[in-house]
Amino acid sequence: MISRKPSVISKSRRLPSPGRILFKPGSKVTHDTVVGELDYVPGSLVRVDVAKQLGVAGEQLGEILVKKVDDKVETGEIIAASAPFFSRRVARCPTNGYLALWSRYLGYVYIREPIPIGPKDPVTYTAEDLGLSRMQFAANIVAKPGAVAVAGQLLISGSKKVVAPAICRVSEISLSEGYLVISPLYQITELTAFMDGTVSEIPDADTCVISCTGYRFSGAVGYGTEAGGIIKPLMSEDRDLDVGDLTESLNGAIVVARRGISLAALHHLADEGVSGLVLGCIDPGVLKAFSRRDPLKDLGALMEIRFPIILIQGFGAAMLRTVYDEIASLSGRRGAMDASTQLRAGVKRPDLLVPLPELDLDLYTDEEKITEGHLAIGAQVVLCREPFFGSTGIVEGMETQLGDTPAGTKATLITVRLDNGEAVRIPLSNCRVF
Repeated sequence: MISRKPSVISKSRRLPSPGRILFKPGSKVTHDTVVGELDYVPGSLVRVDVAKQLGVAGEQLGEILVKKVDDKVETGEIIAASAPFFSRRVARCPTNGYLALWSRYLGYVYIREPIPIGPKDPVTYTAEDLGLSRMQFAANIVAKPGAVAVAGQLLISGSKKVVAPAICRVSEISLSEGYLVISPLYQITELTAFMDGTVSEIPDADTCVISCTGYRFSGAVGYGTEAGGIIKPLMSEDRDLDVGDLTESLNGAIVVARRGISLAALHHLADEGVSGLVLGCIDPGVLKAFSRRDPLKDLGALMEIRFPIILIQGFGAAMLRTVYDEIASLSGRRGAMDASTQLRAGVKRPDLLVPLPELDLDLYTDEEKITEGHLAIGAQVVLCREPFFGSTGIVEGMETQLGDTPAGTKATLITVRLDNGEAVRIPLSNCRVF
């Protein structure tokens, strides 16, 4: 059973490019509700020397432009017009796009070309599907692993040539098995709510905040991006999850294991179509073999992986029994994972959020309410940076003034009594509350 009371959990949802938020504060939403839409995914800027074309000074652009900033424009469309000495002169748009900005000093107008939108999921091309032998397939491969291809760029030559459908990364090539996998880089034009709740705030035109009652479980390190699914605890023992433990359908589930996982089990979960994985730790070698990326360098979205993974402890230590039991008690609930991780300036840790939107936090008294992520003396924490990565302890002291860190910077410092009895003085950002 989970001992702590639920708190208000919030998730900020921000459009990465110009667009619009579709709801107002107070609106109820579900995890798959589209709360924002992009006007377009911005690509390269095309410069148009309007002042030179029309023979006017740059300061006059504001008077002769017939299109406004953010207006959609098409090739050949008039974007500015002047009539010196009763003869009308016009400047036309050289490409399809959006009027992004103009300069009164340089006399230029800039058109932002939209990036072609690709499919949402990775695309696999196989020798069998193309009617080629594996030897022919290998001989016709033009793309290189890890390379970025633009729309229309040749990937496979020959009579059964294949071109990139949009801007994408060649994520995997196997010459021996005869397949090529591409991952589209720009495929999302809609912003979903991520979790069930209420639109509590719209701080700016591109951002909304979703809030609800629930639980937040923070991890030390995450790989991948976002996912949602039904929580499925599978391994409470202090051992790695293996294929033999995966005896039921896990499609769309967020699998939870107290320690780590084997490479064979990772591949099995990928084939099953799991939404995400929450572990106590993982062997870096296993994750590297699964993702073909270095897990000690590529964190969060930098790791191209088939489903997000959150490590509650980091590397080498199992999840605390109390933490596992709390997550396991929420089995069958829908969880929302965000594996985003930033360990340098602007520290960000991965989260597993479990909304309980049917609960009204106002039912609790002020004394019973818990501030989300509140760190105070007596709080149980896990340390997230070396040399104490994965260690747990209790906060014994908090300093009010900024102190010097071993890295030569200044930060808010706290004193933590580790489970082994050692007292350590660390930056507040180097730990997190259970």
